[in-house]
Parts: sequence; C-alpha cells; structure tokens
Amino acid sequence: MKPFCAVLLAAVLSSCGTFQPSVEREARIRSVNMGLLFEYAVTADPDARGVRAAKKEALSAVRSLQERMSSSDRAERDTAERELKGRNAELAKLNAAEEQHRQRILGEIQRAMSAVASRQGIDFILGAGEGAVYAGKEYDITEEVLRELVSLRRRNAPVSR
Repeated sequence: MKPFCAVLLAAVLSSCGTFQPSVEREARIRSVNMGLLFEYAVTADPDARGVRAAKKEALSAVRSLQERMSSSDRAERDTAERELKGRNAELAKLNAAEEQHRQRILGEIQRAMSAVASRQGIDFILGAGEGAVYAGKEYDITEEVLRELVSLRRRNAPVSR
C-alpha cells in the first residue's frame, strides 16, 4: 500500500507543478459623453429638432398664459384658461413625440457604441458624468461613437433616385 501512496503522492505533486491557471485578460473600459452624443443626434435629426423647438414655444406660451390669467379681469381670464387647456393638450402631444424621438435616438447611440466596442474589443463603456468620476482623455471614445453614429445614419438613410 505504501508504494501506491507514494506513486499517488508523486503524481499529485508533479501535476501541481505543471498546472497552468487560465490566463485572464484585463477588462477594457472606455467612456463616452452621452450628453454630447445625444445633443448631436437631436440636432442632426430634423424631426427631433422640430419637436424640441415646438415644445420650447409651447412652454413659453403656457407661461405667458399663466401670467395673463393671474393679472387680468374675469372675461380675459376665462379666455386665457381655455387657451391654456389647448396649449397643455398640445404640450402633452409634444412630450409624447419627444419621448419617441428620445427612445429612437438612444437606440441609435446604443447600436453605434456596440459597433465601436465590438471593433475595439471593449468590455465596458461608462457614460462620463453619469457613472465615471474620472476618465482620462485616452479612454474617451465619444468621437469614434459619433463617427459610427453618422455612418449608421448614412447607411439607413433613404436612397434618393
């Protein structure tokens, strides 16, 4: 029995010396400025830009109607109140349209980030200002994502004949 134990012990010890642990690579982490990406996408999209401008105008009209209601006689207040109801309904529609554009634009940005991350072998992308306390400029891939976003939009644009 002793020779068997000795052989077993020798086999275990020799295998420990040849055991190679799996080599793990370091995670590749980069950052993007989501605010900049989103603002670029909105300004590059005529529909989203139009909704934003219309909402700004509607909000301004609502504020002026509210002021008019507080400092006028009863007849004018009633007129302003009716106008305010109409503007609030318009504002609700604009909010819904803005949310649709926001979801679509964020989807485009996500696709662009995924493409850049896949191409560069990136494991994590942090949104600068949202999750990262600090990220060096060498790790910022915002420009690459912007180029990819422009490229995706060009590829998905309707072809004119």
